[in-house]
Amino acid sequence: MTLVQSRGILNDRLFAMTMTNDDCTLPVTEKLNSFVTAMQIDNGSLMASAIISVLPLLLIFLYYQKAFVRTRWAAVQS
Repeated sequence: MTLVQSRGILNDRLFAMTMTNDDCTLPVTEKLNSFVTAMQIDNGSLMASAIISVLPLLLIFLYYQKAFVRTRWAAVQS
């Protein structure tokens, strides 16, 4: 699982380095990486940005949670 995840992160980084030239079009992983420098990590901004990037997915899951659990429960029962 770790290898698959690291490959995806590397692909995001390579895409950002080769295909995009503007800071506004960088992927979220590259934007989060910009808060880390060689000498210091801006923890507050890094965590706030990470939460903001996960928030839409979390809201979608909470909205569809009942249907998600119902389909999982039906799969377990059969």
